[in-house]
Amino acid sequence: MHVQIPSVASAPLRDVAVDARLFGVHAPLSDLAGGRLKQVPVDRITGTVRVRYDDLAQASGIPGLTVRPASGGVQVAGQVQALGRQFAASAVAHISVQNETLVVTADHVRISGVDASPALLAAATRLLNFQVPPGRLPLGLRITAVQTGSEALSVSAEAHTWCSARVPLRSPADRRTLEPCRVSSRWSRCSV
Repeated sequence: MHVQIPSVASAPLRDVAVDARLFGVHAPLSDLAGGRLKQVPVDRITGTVRVRYDDLAQASGIPGLTVRPASGGVQVAGQVQALGRQFAASAVAHISVQNETLVVTADHVRISGVDASPALLAAATRLLNFQVPPGRLPLGLRITAVQTGSEALSVSAEAHTWCSARVPLRSPADRRTLEPCRVSSRWSRCSV
């Protein structure tokens, strides 16, 4: 079964898109298609979570930070306060996943317009390094890996349980159907 959720908040991220595959679905296809189920028991879920760069920058909590795609990772830029002045700092950074958290690590920090001292470079590096936990993702997904793309991060995610997971088809917080949520199935992948 294939589930797409084009826009959902997962604090601190404000707008992520989820594209997931559910394996070992234990429900009659007629009930799934008719929308008569509130939860769907499944064995395993894999998926991709799309995180926009501006959403990642906002979630960092660093005022004025920008994040853009760059060769070999992302370009991060912001203002550093040092020696009573503000300096524009930037770096190419790589993004990884550690303990289900997106970790941005700045490499080769540059300060615009000055010959930067080691102390100023250290301050800039501290500013441009940050972590963003994705919060509670839909479908119980937990992030496992990340790749940069031209418009957004592509974050791999999965959900495993000892028994079957119960995938809510309604938002537990407000009991509204996760709309627009497109669910499709392929006979070869569904247990009916």
